[in-house]
Amino acid sequence: MSTKKHRIVTLRMLTASAVVGVILSAASVPASALISAELFNTQNLRRPTPWAWLDYGDHQIYVDQRSDAFYTHWESAIVPDGMEDPPGTEFDRPINDPRPRYARRAYTGHVQSIVSLSAGWPSRAASGRAILDGTPRRTWEDGLYRVTIGTFSHRFPVSPIWTGLLANAIFYATITLALLTGLRLIRTRRRRTRNLCIECAYELGDGIDVCPECGLKARTRA
Repeated sequence: MSTKKHRIVTLRMLTASAVVGVILSAASVPASALISAELFNTQNLRRPTPWAWLDYGDHQIYVDQRSDAFYTHWESAIVPDGMEDPPGTEFDRPINDPRPRYARRAYTGHVQSIVSLSAGWPSRAASGRAILDGTPRRTWEDGLYRVTIGTFSHRFPVSPIWTGLLANAIFYATITLALLTGLRLIRTRRRRTRNLCIECAYELGDGIDVCPECGLKARTRA
């Protein structure tokens, strides 16, 4: 019978860790969005944190954001002059437009709103955007999926952020592999103290050099 060596980390463990890492990386997006929403509601926060205000004479631009460890909500609102009272001191008043390029839409004479959402933990792994324009309001959504169950309704970002997905997959796979390795070491130690084969748990007698069940070398039990 051919003999084999006992390996602490096996191909099966690596494969399982990779699969779990991918699954948890994808699952972190809706999970982090729901966790953030619950924290947001628990803290009785109704609006994102004010960030910037720009005055272009015939219209103003308000930029708000809310970001925590799990979720980022970014919103830009364009309103005609006189529709809103001048903002307080909590708003910064930058010289240049702080909005990303995709949000710099031409002023059309009525209210416009652009919302960008991203979620995932520990890295942002998915994003989505919504554009609201005109009166009556028309809405375009890109990379968002709305889930409605009874009175529950929530929009989840679903457009992948590949670097974040990869980073999260590696993070969760590493944790999973560490847990599997730890459990394997504990099992190995228990079997060794009970004079069992550490690979297949076959009961070994004195003077046995190779496990007759799986072929493991006895020296790995020393």
